[in-house]
Amino acid sequence: MESPGSKVDLKTSLILSIDFAMVMSGLRKAARRNTSCRLELTTSQIEFSTEFTGQEITFSVHIARRDGFHTTDLARMTRADFITFATETCQKCVDLIISHQPRVSENPSFKKYVEIMGLQIP
Repeated sequence: MESPGSKVDLKTSLILSIDFAMVMSGLRKAARRNTSCRLELTTSQIEFSTEFTGQEITFSVHIARRDGFHTTDLARMTRADFITFATETCQKCVDLIISHQPRVSENPSFKKYVEIMGLQIP
């Protein structure tokens, strides 16, 4: 994932693309309202958050372990850059899903998720 000012390197096989896209979409909506946000994936105890610090947003991941959540800051960027970054990341997730399963683009539930996120099916 890359933003205008940051490259976010998050390597894991634990995150479903559609789940990650929905989380990023939620974080994007919160950023548009200048609100900090923390959202958990549906399939694991991994959370992503945005926190406003002055004019910047800190984008972080929180992973649950036996001794509590461990937090890693993934990137800091302006609000506008984060909104662009989140939109592009969501679209890349949708594109990845369709590239591996082209018929999913005909699925009404998938279409609804894409519409909710304000994205396009290629």
